[in-house]
Amino acid sequence: MRQFNFLLLFIALFLTSSAYAKVTYKEKKFEDAHLNTVKGFLYELTHHGNAQNLPNIKVFLPKVTRAIVWLTKVHNDPKTFKLESFKTEEAQIMKEAIINISDIASGKYPDFPIEQALARWYELGAQVVIEYKEKSVNNPLTGKVEKQVNWKFDLLSKKNKTKNLIFIHETPNPVTLLIF
Repeated sequence: MRQFNFLLLFIALFLTSSAYAKVTYKEKKFEDAHLNTVKGFLYELTHHGNAQNLPNIKVFLPKVTRAIVWLTKVHNDPKTFKLESFKTEEAQIMKEAIINISDIASGKYPDFPIEQALARWYELGAQVVIEYKEKSVNNPLTGKVEKQVNWKFDLLSKKNKTKNLIFIHETPNPVTLLIF
């Protein structure tokens, strides 16, 4: 039964196809669930454990952010695109992420908890907040025009569910406690 559930999840995430796809990869339709799974996978890859201490992470994070913004724009465009036809750095990052997720989902890593990972990546991806902006600014020290990049790759902040609750506790009058 567990393998059947996994098979259904795998088919739903990676093997669906439709003529109305906006983005396809290897002739398979790229759904919102796929986008969330890829975003969650890349978030975990770049933010989990000691990832922040890796030497190239400061260079890689803005590139991943730009790639997610790019894929989101392409995914939301009314035209249909084949991901394989793009040769940009953003497309390459996305293709590599999809290949890694597919390898994991197909059981290439036998001790890896596939179902839990796919569910975790989907949930993380649904919470990912991304921003990527580039603008040209004049550097007053050099007088040259330089590219300034502002980016954000984070999770939605968890709202405090007790924020609007009011709890009033009145202490009993000590005198009334003494009277029986």
